[in-house]
Amino acid sequence: MVSEIYEFLEKLETSTRAMIDGVGDLCQKKWRSVKKFNYLGEEGEEFLEASNFLDGDLIESFLDLSRNMMDQVSERIGVSVEELCERVEELKRLHCLVVFKT
Repeated sequence: MVSEIYEFLEKLETSTRAMIDGVGDLCQKKWRSVKKFNYLGEEGEEFLEASNFLDGDLIESFLDLSRNMMDQVSERIGVSVEELCERVEELKRLHCLVVFKT
């Protein structure tokens, strides 16, 4: 993935995450993290945050935000709400094509 696109999507993901509640009592970052295991394969109590990973579901959830929340995300990123919606809709269409094609 081109670094410009990755950086844009990462900003969108981070800004959207700030607007929504996590699943259950977990914050979104913890929801997508993995449990740490020791060298014997025993489960520990620590979690490792996901890295170099874009959460497509979270990015698509931008479209479910209220207009006020979309405006806040737009201001943080410096891209109009209309352009953000267009770009997320395009990603959503591509995602659907990949899912149905496989």
